[in-house]
Amino acid sequence: MQTGKPAQTYSPQTVLAVWNRATVVAGRDPKEYRKDCHGNTIRFGDHGNANSPFGWEIDRIVPSARGGGDELSNLQALQWRSSRIKNEFWPWDLAS
Repeated sequence: MQTGKPAQTYSPQTVLAVWNRATVVAGRDPKEYRKDCHGNTIRFGDHGNANSPFGWEIDRIVPSARGGGDELSNLQALQWRSSRIKNEFWPWDLAS
């Protein structure tokens, strides 16, 4: 199971907007490298690339099955391994 839409279905504008919400890495070009919410380094050019340790996906924070939508406030850049782990352990405790 994959979170969010497949990489190719998000517009370039959405990909860039989600990327810009990820954490800037000190000393690295923010156009190329960022960190996801788990502290994993991701690379802009590796969006949708599960063969790269820097690959990332657009993830719905609240899955569509739980009422989450594709509004920017519900989307995040997430390293692909973290995305797979999240899928295995949903539901998260959103109250904590």
